[in-house]
Amino acid sequence: MIYLLLLSVSFATLVNVTFNPSMNRVIIHTYIDEYGEYPYTFITSHLTNDSNSYSLDGILPFAETIQLTLTTREGITRPNVVQSNTTVIAVHNKVFEIYDISKQPAYLITTREQDFDKDSDMTLVHRKQGDIIFLCKKSLLNEYNIHLQHQLSTNIWCGKSISGGNEMIAVKGNRSNVNLYEIDKIKGELYYYGSVSYPYSETFNYDPIRMNKFNVLYAPITGLNRLQVNSPNDFYRNGETIIIPFYNSINNSVLYNPTGSQIIYTYGSLIIIGTPFINKGTNYNNGGAILYYDYYLTDQPIRFKKLWEYSGNSSSQFAGWSVGIRSGYVFIGGAINTNEKGIIQKEIMINITEVLKDYCVGQQCSCPKGYIFYNNNCMVSLDTNHMILTLSCITVGIILFIIILIILLDGYNKALQETGISGTSFTISPSEIQLNGNVCENQIFNIFITNRESNSITLFINSHKCCINVETTEILIPPRSTQKCSTNIIPLCSRATIDILIGQNENDYIELPVSFISNEDNIYCSDDLLITTENELAINKYPPFSFMLSKEIINRFEFSQNSNFLVPIKKCCIHPNLIIMTDHFHTICSSDNILNILLDVAKGLDELHKNNFIHQNITLDSFVVDSFGNGKLSDYWIPTLLTTSIYTPPEVLNGLPFTKSGDVFSFAIACILSCGGSVGSIPFSINNVSFPALLENWKDLLIQMLNPNYQLRPDISSIVLSWSKKI
Repeated sequence: MIYLLLLSVSFATLVNVTFNPSMNRVIIHTYIDEYGEYPYTFITSHLTNDSNSYSLDGILPFAETIQLTLTTREGITRPNVVQSNTTVIAVHNKVFEIYDISKQPAYLITTREQDFDKDSDMTLVHRKQGDIIFLCKKSLLNEYNIHLQHQLSTNIWCGKSISGGNEMIAVKGNRSNVNLYEIDKIKGELYYYGSVSYPYSETFNYDPIRMNKFNVLYAPITGLNRLQVNSPNDFYRNGETIIIPFYNSINNSVLYNPTGSQIIYTYGSLIIIGTPFINKGTNYNNGGAILYYDYYLTDQPIRFKKLWEYSGNSSSQFAGWSVGIRSGYVFIGGAINTNEKGIIQKEIMINITEVLKDYCVGQQCSCPKGYIFYNNNCMVSLDTNHMILTLSCITVGIILFIIILIILLDGYNKALQETGISGTSFTISPSEIQLNGNVCENQIFNIFITNRESNSITLFINSHKCCINVETTEILIPPRSTQKCSTNIIPLCSRATIDILIGQNENDYIELPVSFISNEDNIYCSDDLLITTENELAINKYPPFSFMLSKEIINRFEFSQNSNFLVPIKKCCIHPNLIIMTDHFHTICSSDNILNILLDVAKGLDELHKNNFIHQNITLDSFVVDSFGNGKLSDYWIPTLLTTSIYTPPEVLNGLPFTKSGDVFSFAIACILSCGGSVGSIPFSINNVSFPALLENWKDLLIQMLNPNYQLRPDISSIVLSWSKKI
């Protein structure tokens, strides 16, 4: 027998699911990417002749199937699969494997054992800022990127099931409840939103949950033969119920443990529910599935409509143990009676295109026929008669609007001349602009320009001051008309008043006063700190300008307040021709002092490592020099997305997490570049390194720091000691 699940001690009445030994393949998980450009259906199935391996088949109608085999030494417990565009992540028994499916055959990017829980559930949340994955570690929810690199730890108890929606995640509680958390769009942090309660059932803590892309929460309660649905339109307060025959009767003397079963799946507004425990006639647990449409996004008086139903047979026990749905097809998992190696599509994939013809348009299944999908809602589409009537009303409204506008325009232009600023040929209103907000954040201000001439004029908008960055704009104003103009502006200091220049040329312009006040600490631009020298050796070698500015010194960590070698710097955008740094810091030094500066930076990194912090972003930009010529390490607190660059350690490029040894590698690269050497390009090779003459006495040490085996690199404390002896 194949035992997919372990019996829970606390629920002794629940029976483990077993499969008939004559069933050679068991479909135990289905995943469909509803968002990406590679819409495969990934089917996870078990090979009974090998308890330590299972198959992962990617199915795309009318395309070649992706066939992968995954192995483990300790048996299969709870396999999970998610997809992020071309990246497929499989997790099983603490092992993860990451594949690239952009080309055929798909190839393994990396595989490794991780410290998340053995039977952890997994969910992926699609975000513009980058997809994130949630897994359980020591029974607490943890956040990872798509390379399974750890991003965030929480104190949220994980439960048996988790499911992500749109910037939100649902987590099964330890009682009869599901907790909801909003995901911060910038940092990815979780904020408690609320909790949904459910009636008591022996199966509740083991039943799966599913949140769709519209944040509707579906929770099967198999022990009560029901599906509870809660929606965000009433803050999840009032649940709706669908009766689902998971068992022939709610008075069954035997209830199964459904942990790991995917008996609920959504695609757009479609819901498919597996019923693996239902018996039909003499067939024992032949199971089945039911397909519903959820009218949540529409104005229909009904909420749910049953579209299709499936019943298994004696050769497909526990049908519905895993279900999936996509445009035109459903996927029914469970035990399959076949000796074939690899998935036979017709056994699990059922074409229901005809059933869905009024509910799907192409790959979009969010709105039924008669509606169009717009802004995450289903809007009623108009027939021909309604369209003619609507267009007629719009036309009449436009004509009336034009008449009123003509009447008001003359008086409006006169008012602008009285309240605005006048040039030789045009007028601007208002006469001054006041802004507030945060330094270095883009803002938009609006002005109205009236052309008093009989010809069109073209005006420019810009500023020559560095403390407010104004987007240079040109605008064409028709003759004798007023036009609204929107311009982007980025304040670069806490308080500033400048004049924005608006005009046709240097002889015909208006100075528009713009004031900015921020509630942040004093941050200002200092002309004394502009970096203009090109003759001396600069540690910071900015590429053709990166628009980066050091904004303010923040005592982020308590231990850095008394540090002589650490200074956290926050960066933001500025004028492309300037680098302005916070008071008392610059980036120019002479070659005579550079070795001492690099030693100071190494001591700063040593302080970080001794306090169990990893920098993860050491580049030339991380080195700063104060007005006394002392080197300092900066930017160590800034959360960054790991990007591929010559500073990136080889092990990180291969999928391993960033360690202190990775900081040592990046520091060595920065040292070589700061002294005029070169390191080649990715992939890194020591043979491509050109060591500068200034570091000749440190060459052997640098080679050790660049060892491709991160476990053989020296630690920063020993580097500081060795470096000190050579100066």
